[in-house]
Amino acid sequence: MKDDVTIRFIAYCEYIKIRQKDLIEKGLGSKQTISNIWNGGQKPTLKFLSKFLILFPTANARWLITGEGEMIDSKNKLKMVADDGNELCMKCAQKKGQIIQLKEEKEKLMDRLEKQAEEIGKLKGNNKN
Repeated sequence: MKDDVTIRFIAYCEYIKIRQKDLIEKGLGSKQTISNIWNGGQKPTLKFLSKFLILFPTANARWLITGEGEMIDSKNKLKMVADDGNELCMKCAQKKGQIIQLKEEKEKLMDRLEKQAEEIGKLKGNNKN
């Protein structure tokens, strides 16, 4: 029978579309260990969970261990890598790109506004003569 931590661990993996094979390739554990945890035959150890949380910083450690809080750590949401196929990751990456574009556009507009203010000042100075 799967314990609560195992259930949440699997839920997180499924949410970010990580398969057992991916966990093995990332060096989280052997095929047997990952399979045993996934199937409820073995509980994830503290060492296993620590390594998992380092590899996947968007996982909320408090949620994973206690069930309290949100699955995704809000402080690390933007660390989700856009190429892992997760729709949320793609949306975050797109939003970050939009924010960067808006900041650049704001800078251009501020420069333009400053130049226009200087021009207005010059025109006002010319009208006094």
